[in-house]
Amino acid sequence: RVFQPSKMPPHDPWARLDAWRKDPRLSRSANIKRMFPGFFLGVGLFGVACYVESFVERAEQNAKAKSGSAHH
Repeated sequence: RVFQPSKMPPHDPWARLDAWRKDPRLSRSANIKRMFPGFFLGVGLFGVACYVESFVERAEQNAKAKSGSAHH
């Protein structure tokens, strides 16, 4: 059998020692998500709260404008 340089040998003696590098728990995105466990949920809820607050403020301003113009 002829060894082809483009292919890995059938048995890599270092594969077991290098296996930890390919573990999905050690990927960069997994580490970032684990560092900030509630960050993404918090950002989403903050956005929803800002949207609701702006909607309520706009409704209050419209109500004040309607009631103020009716009295004058």
